[in-house]
Amino acid sequence: QLHMIESIETLAKLIETGTADVEEIVGLLEKRDAHQQLIYSAARELTDTIHGNKILLRGIIEFSNICQSDCLYCGIRAGAPGVRRYRMTPAEIMACAREIKHSHCGTVVLQSGVDDGFTVQQLAEIIHRIKDDTGLAVTLSVGTRTRDELILLREAGADRFLLRFETCNSENFRKIHPFESFECRVACIRNLSKVGLQAGSGFMIGLPGADLKTIARDILFTRELNLDMIGCGPFIPSPGTPLSNESLLNDLSIYYKTMALIRIMNPYAHIPATTAFDSLLDGGRDEVLKCGANVFMPNFTPPKYKACYNLYPGKSSVDTSTDIYQTVKQRIEKMGRSVSSEVGHALRLK
Repeated sequence: QLHMIESIETLAKLIETGTADVEEIVGLLEKRDAHQQLIYSAARELTDTIHGNKILLRGIIEFSNICQSDCLYCGIRAGAPGVRRYRMTPAEIMACAREIKHSHCGTVVLQSGVDDGFTVQQLAEIIHRIKDDTGLAVTLSVGTRTRDELILLREAGADRFLLRFETCNSENFRKIHPFESFECRVACIRNLSKVGLQAGSGFMIGLPGADLKTIARDILFTRELNLDMIGCGPFIPSPGTPLSNESLLNDLSIYYKTMALIRIMNPYAHIPATTAFDSLLDGGRDEVLKCGANVFMPNFTPPKYKACYNLYPGKSSVDTSTDIYQTVKQRIEKMGRSVSSEVGHALRLK
């Protein structure tokens, strides 16, 4: 009973002040059973209080799997053998954007590898067309960009930009991303809000070399960056990559406690239940929605391309836009929640 009181006091401190030290976060990550459920309940109650019972829908288009980067865990890395590469045409992207609009999503998420062949000017033109044709909010996830490129994309109509910092351990970052510096990536993340974009970032939970202290520091770093959206997922290495033999965490509850603590540390951020959680555990995204997430991102990439965008094994997929919306709606309502077609801009803008 004394330990439970200590857990309650620590959580109350986090909710009230948003501050904690590494050891306090580690202590919560180690909690099990009733203590663990207490963390989930606190995160869920905080989410309901601030964001309500509705889940925002944001439709993803994976418009290119061509990538100049060689991240050591990724299934579409530049050096990955046997990947059928593709780059969607502007007409194909627009067709998907219209499907997303008709499927009651308020946002389109344009995601790709680091594809230098898809110029910033071309991307800006597509953003213009999406805004004019659908009125959807536009989120970009296209790798590290310069300040000038971010300004151009913002002027074209982009609303948000997502770039994970992956890990705040710069040494681990260099090992996993041999051709990019941690400092450069974080500089890009910090530039997002400066140029008028809503800032999204996050990390991979359980990267090789990460212990609970590392995860705790990553959680605290999400708070330091003052993010509008936080997208995190479990480390799941792709077969044939240099990290393919690395293991998942022994205690799967760490992944979910991490998401709950991210919510408690960042009460006003939008937090998606990322697809990778379904690969970790059947129905894994449902569990994340129960412990702090308030965004669901269905995938509208055309079927002929979906199989080629394999960042990790076991990626879930639904083939048609009608199936996507109905499946997601039923899935969310089964949990006692409802879907929202709202744009879902950053709460700080209100």
